Amino acid sequence: MARSIAAKLATGISLVFLAVGTPGFGLDIPNEVARGSNGKPFLLRVSRGFGLNVSFLETGEVITKAWLDDPSRIVFSVEGNLCPTGQNCTSKVSQIIHLKQINPIDFPQIPSSADKSTLLTVITQKQGKKRIYSFRVVPVQSNGGDNLVNILSPNSQPVTVSSPVPTDFPELNIPNIPRQEVRVETPPPIPSPVPASSPPSFKPLPTSSVTRHLTNGEQADFLVSGLMWRKSDYPRRSGQWRRINTAIALLRQGESLNNAAIKAKVPLDELQSLVNFARGRNSDLIRTNAQKPLSFLD
Repeated sequence: MARSIAAKLATGISLVFLAVGTPGFGLDIPNEVARGSNGKPFLLRVSRGFGLNVSFLETGEVITKAWLDDPSRIVFSVEGNLCPTGQNCTSKVSQIIHLKQINPIDFPQIPSSADKSTLLTVITQKQGKKRIYSFRVVPVQSNGGDNLVNILSPNSQPVTVSSPVPTDFPELNIPNIPRQEVRVETPPPIPSPVPASSPPSFKPLPTSSVTRHLTNGEQADFLVSGLMWRKSDYPRRSGQWRRINTAIALLRQGESLNNAAIKAKVPLDELQSLVNFARGRNSDLIRTNAQKPLSFLD
């Protein structure tokens, strides 16, 4: 009984560690993705009891207006004042929005969506230029939500390409090389292999190798954990770190892993390797923690 409870708690703790990561670990979102330029609002997941911060500090923009279409489950606050459009605000401006869940409130005149999600619209301003950002906010029951989302400035994000294969190649200047006669001797024929007396036997794949297909959101979560565990290979804010964050953002918007790799300009096998690494690391944590008895049950 105690061992069963310990295993369940260890599994839950490991999954929470996988999805949330360490405190202060943020997700960097390309500017054009955050603005919904592809027609899809970026997905934000807000956990019960854990708030979510959306930061515009890197862009240098100030928030002039923000609203939620359905405030019955999600509320927001800002760290300063909203700067009215047309005014040159210099002090106590807001560049961070904090979202959190509340117990549902019944607003008879405000309909709710089927999945209880709502649209967050943010208007920002910088040097007289306004931008609009759209986010789809979803309340989640577990601790699998985000805790910090950084919006990148347009000039700091990796370039999105439509095809990973270049189509234009520069003309090569190859010098003329004198022709030489080369003799090639025909090798002797290779004898045919002796037929096997019995068909070869194949070992079945280990049970751990046969797993269900991951959803886009699960792949994105594993990539986030992979970046966290392999900080030495992917230094924060490095070029490849940013490109993988772009792939994570695209996965959150429903793109397949292959399309996310193409658009973020990241090799597909690198993303797959990072996902598999994080899955294996999480499985190791679950097995290790499940073998440790809980002190208060002994």
